[in-house]
Amino acid sequence: MDRDIDTAVARARPRLLGRPAAARQGRTRRVLAAGLATAFVMLLPAGVTSVWLRGTVLSTSGYVAAVTPVATNPVVRATRLLLAGGLAEGRRPHRRR
Repeated sequence: MDRDIDTAVARARPRLLGRPAAARQGRTRRVLAAGLATAFVMLLPAGVTSVWLRGTVLSTSGYVAAVTPVATNPVVRATRLLLAGGLAEGRRPHRRR
C-alpha cells in the first residue's frame, strides 16, 4: 500500500513543481512569434524607405525624373516668376498667416 502511495506521489510531483514541457514550449513559441512579428513590423517600413531613398533621392537620374514634372508645371513656373519678380523689386514675398 505504501508503494502505491509513493508511486502516485512520484507521478504527481513533476506537475506540482512546474509547468509541463509542452506548455513551456508553447509559451516559448508564442514569445518568439511575437518578437519576430514586432521586428517585421518595425523593419519593413525602414527597408521600404531605404530602397525608395536610394532609387529616387540619392540617384541623380531618379531625382531628375521625379522633379521634372513639378518644374515644368505652369502653375509652379508662374509662382516662381511672381516670387522672383517681387524679390527683384526689393519686396518680400507675401506670407500667409
